[in-house]
Amino acid sequence: MLLNLKNIFNNTIIKVLQFEFYENLRNKWVFYYSGLFFILTYLIIRFGGAQPLQASGSLLSLVILLVPIFSLIFGSVSFIETLGFMELMAAQPVKRSSIYIGKCLGLSISLSMSFLLGMGLAIILSLSHSDKGLGTIIMLLVLGVMLSFVFVSFAFLLANLSNKKEIVLGLVLTIWFYFFILHDLIMFGVVVSFGDYPLEWLILTMSALNPIDLSRVIITLHMDLSSLMGASGALIYNFFGGAKGIVLGMSMLCLWFTAPLLIGIKIFNKRNL
Repeated sequence: MLLNLKNIFNNTIIKVLQFEFYENLRNKWVFYYSGLFFILTYLIIRFGGAQPLQASGSLLSLVILLVPIFSLIFGSVSFIETLGFMELMAAQPVKRSSIYIGKCLGLSISLSMSFLLGMGLAIILSLSHSDKGLGTIIMLLVLGVMLSFVFVSFAFLLANLSNKKEIVLGLVLTIWFYFFILHDLIMFGVVVSFGDYPLEWLILTMSALNPIDLSRVIITLHMDLSSLMGASGALIYNFFGGAKGIVLGMSMLCLWFTAPLLIGIKIFNKRNL
């Protein structure tokens, strides 16, 4: 087990990860990203009565809106603009998969830290002395980090499909539009059109096929807000219960990160740099 971990996280991955992380610390857009989360989170909590629980719905909407779109755009642009660096690295006696994994993890960690710094600092400054709802806020931060990893992985996969930035950005926006808007419309249409049939497992499957919807379900399960769970959240709660449903949702988010990463590695290994 330990040997496998050493093989996965070899020196090349760690060095590329460190390089990518420190490079992004000097990127102004990462600081803009953090600042945007700080300002919006601070305003949301203040106008929400300075109680995190009251503002959790708005904060969730902020997280599932900004984290995916920024991670997709920033990740894909970063991948394309550093193809020259990766070509130089690939000419060395190192595995392409190590370069790919190191860059993906480095960018994911830097965006996650930027998100945590912006939203976390705003929450600390805005919290009242009461700790009510603090667990929900922590869950929101965890979900934001997981979504950062998921959509950076997706961004790298999409950036592998073309060398042209405009084509990749078009794919990125299409994926974001599907996950954020179109998927829910399709699910709603299925429920309305075939509501007389047993759709439990179909709805559960469709919910699992959308990381944004999974995040929404997880936070509503954690808050135990049955009125806000929707069809997929209510079904997961009835089938698995609150705690098991949260664990299931978290596991699916981990899979959403791993699957695009592995597919992207296979494409990258065969790609002409």
